[in-house]
Amino acid sequence: MLTPSVNSRNIGGDARSAARQLRQLLPLKAQAEYDSSPVTVAVARRAVTAADRIVAFSQTDFTEDLKSITVPVLVMHGDDDQIVPYEDSGPLSAKLVQNGTLMTYEGFPHGMPTTQADTISADLLAFIQS
Repeated sequence: MLTPSVNSRNIGGDARSAARQLRQLLPLKAQAEYDSSPVTVAVARRAVTAADRIVAFSQTDFTEDLKSITVPVLVMHGDDDQIVPYEDSGPLSAKLVQNGTLMTYEGFPHGMPTTQADTISADLLAFIQS
């Protein structure tokens, strides 16, 4: 997924704040590895990995990449996305690509391809067939 980043030109999301909070779990990771509990280690590592991913997507600016796309693009975004804020991503992404169509899904979360698979699949198929 390519999205404009949440950066100095585009502040509105709280991805950096979320990453900072997740990074506070580093002591838990260290303690988990010391305790050697496989479940605790796995949970702690997953939280740290999530923090690293949030930092990566919130600090990488894909604006120029999006502007260079010339094929038709369907931007599908739930307005209840708690991971990638809708206002900072969906409409802007659709505007930046040269031939973009934005479909906004009211109340859909970040994981909408999984949680709302029937709706997303039908809309994607209709776009491909058009």
